[in-house]
Amino acid sequence: GEGGNLGLTQKARIEAALRGVLLITDFNDNVGGVNSSDREVNLKIPLNAEMAAGRLPLEERNRLLESMTEDLATAVLRDSDLQTQGICMQARIAPARINEHAGLIRLLERSAGLDRAIEFLPDEEQIAERRQSGQGFTMPEIAVLVSYAKLDLFSAVVNSPLPDDPALVAELDAYFPAAVRKKHLQALHAHRLRREIIATVTTNRLVNRMGPSFARRLAEENQWPLAQVVQAWLAAGAMLDAEARSVAFEQAGADVQQIYIALDRLAGLLKHMSLWLLAEFPQLPSLQELTERFAAPLQTFEQQLEQWLAPAYQERLKKIREERARQGLPAELAAVHARHHVLGSGLDVLALSQAHKLPLEEVAPMYFSLGGQLEMPWLQEQINALSVSNRWQAMARNQLRADCYRLHRALCESVLQAEGDTVAKKLGTWLERRAEAQAMVLSALAELKTLDRPDSAGITVLLGQLRRLVVH
Repeated sequence: GEGGNLGLTQKARIEAALRGVLLITDFNDNVGGVNSSDREVNLKIPLNAEMAAGRLPLEERNRLLESMTEDLATAVLRDSDLQTQGICMQARIAPARINEHAGLIRLLERSAGLDRAIEFLPDEEQIAERRQSGQGFTMPEIAVLVSYAKLDLFSAVVNSPLPDDPALVAELDAYFPAAVRKKHLQALHAHRLRREIIATVTTNRLVNRMGPSFARRLAEENQWPLAQVVQAWLAAGAMLDAEARSVAFEQAGADVQQIYIALDRLAGLLKHMSLWLLAEFPQLPSLQELTERFAAPLQTFEQQLEQWLAPAYQERLKKIREERARQGLPAELAAVHARHHVLGSGLDVLALSQAHKLPLEEVAPMYFSLGGQLEMPWLQEQINALSVSNRWQAMARNQLRADCYRLHRALCESVLQAEGDTVAKKLGTWLERRAEAQAMVLSALAELKTLDRPDSAGITVLLGQLRRLVVH
């Protein structure tokens, strides 16, 4: 803690952080004052419009503003809490993410006017030295990346049609205290900064929850518009009710590191779902359409998930659940966290079910039964465990992960085209006709398992052999 937040320069903060001092930066210390001022102005704009229209006397307006003091303070503190938590989570994994953070600097230099010298961010030589010594970016440096990422994302969103999506009116409503929503909702919806507020709220939450690199990297690596990545993430979050899950983990009363582990896994699931939506829909439907199509079936899928899982998946979930519970996460939340390791398959299962007009309770057991026989859980673990030392290796690992999911879905698609009047019989027919090819795949799997740590070359070859089962 600091008595005066300008007592240290940014350069001094970075030096102190490199020596183990826990601190962030002055604009994080100041954010409460700036945020409360912004919220006050944003409250007065619609209320002044109501006064001008003769619907709100001055005295009543002043009483209303005073009555919302605690609500405003709570909102400001919550914003500060989430931003600090996001920076701390990034700092926790900073050595492993040094290439990601360095890559973000280069992207922001091109897209957002970042000048690393002015912001005292490390140059390429200093980044190489830190990489070699096992040091990542410090919290004061990460705070700068977070700020620029939010500005970059805000600009993209506010200049896109996204803030006009009707589903995001809820974001606007939630920004204001209940008292003003109750009496002056129409004035809030006519707010002249409506789009800017929606863009600010959504981009702040995305960067706090997903880190500063998430949206820009996905956009750059896949040539997607930045606002479209935000839209996909918002849709994934709505389908999963992700914010409620995040809050439940934060309030679990567990050790903060266990909470960070749970939040990290949830962020990974949201990244997977966002990628799935962007790949599945060249032009994303509205947030409401996506939520109506996938939210309820995904909830059913999660509720029934464990009874549909093959033994290999059940063992994995049990191991994760027991480990997290042992580390202090409440049993119910440990189970939710464990399901987050498998829930990424849900959208593929739903898509298969909807495309073939087959019940979820028939398609899901087939999906996991086939995945268990072909040891997909083990394969996914090996892909996730691949070490990467540069951006290209990270992209290659991401591609392998995506290929694994796509291949699993393609295999199931092939099963559903086989003969049989039930999905279970289709699977039996499919396996019988591919017995020889499957034996070759399992032989290659067994050989790969003898290695201490399979590399990307071995995994690529195995995926190629699995692919032959689709067209066999």
